[in-house]
Amino acid sequence: MNANDQVFPIQGYQNPNRFEGPSGRTDLRAYIATAALQGLLASPDYNSTPEGYARDAVAHADALITELNRKEGV
Repeated sequence: MNANDQVFPIQGYQNPNRFEGPSGRTDLRAYIATAALQGLLASPDYNSTPEGYARDAVAHADALITELNRKEGV
């Protein structure tokens, strides 16, 4: 698993053996960070600056990707 992997890959039209993301692609890291950011923003116990929210959301995404890779032996 790579942080730059596409979240919703689609099979390529020109080469059916190649998978490509849709235009406006979302990579895995951004997708996970978005979910983490939603949770942070919804938490009444968490208060930060916009930059702090963004930094922490990305840190959570990176930690999850690292842990998933460790569990998969990547």
